[in-house]
Amino acid sequence: MTTFVSYLGGSAGDMFTASCNGINLVDTNQFCHTKVVIAPVTECTIKHKEKQIQSGKISLHQAIADIPFEFISTHLFHELGDNKVLNIIVNDTQVLNRMIQRQMWLQRLTVKRDTGNIATHVYNLCLQERFMDASEFWFAFSKKIAINRMADKIQSQQHQKLDFSKLFTNDFVSSLNEQHFTTNTKILKLNHDFWIQGQPLLSYNDVVESICEKFKTYDWDSND
Repeated sequence: MTTFVSYLGGSAGDMFTASCNGINLVDTNQFCHTKVVIAPVTECTIKHKEKQIQSGKISLHQAIADIPFEFISTHLFHELGDNKVLNIIVNDTQVLNRMIQRQMWLQRLTVKRDTGNIATHVYNLCLQERFMDASEFWFAFSKKIAINRMADKIQSQQHQKLDFSKLFTNDFVSSLNEQHFTTNTKILKLNHDFWIQGQPLLSYNDVVESICEKFKTYDWDSND
C-alpha cells in the first residue's frame, strides 16, 4: 500500500522517505558532501510530476504507477485525498524558520516573469539591478507562503501527523519513536546522523545573499 510523505521544502523529506523505504544512503553513496548534505533519491518521489497532477494532465494514480516503493515523497497535500499520508509538520517556530531558510538557501529559482504581481515585481527589480531588494522581497513572500502552508497542515485532522520539530537535533529519531513511528528507524538514524553533519546554521543574511547571487545570473528567458 502506498504511503505519501507530504512535506514542505527544507524539512528533509527525501532523506526521510528514502529511509522509510529501507535505503541506506550513507553506504550507497547517495549523500553528496558539498555545502550541505543532500539525498538525491529520485526513484521514490513525485515532486517532478506535481504541476501535471495539479493541472489535471495526469492523475495521482498515473504518477505513481511505475514507482516500486511503498513510501513516496511529495510537496502536495490536499491533492492526496483519502490516500494514506504521513503529514510532516513542524510546531516549533524557530525550527520552522530554520527549515524555511535552508530551503531558500538550497533551492533552484523557478520564478516566471509576468505570472502574477509578485513575479512581475521581482522581475522589475532585477531589471533595475536591485538584486538585494528582489531577494529580500522574494524571501519574505516565500516565507509567508511556507508559514501559511504549515499552519494549514497543522490544523488538518485528515492524516497522521509526524512532528519534525527535532529535525536538527540528535534526538530526531527518538522523537519520532515517541510519536509511535517505528518504520526502518535504524536506517533513518544512520542516514540522519550523517545528514545532520552537513546542516549549516544559516543567518538571514546568508540566505538573502544566496538568493541575490542566483538572481544576478538568472535566465528569465529560459523560464518563459
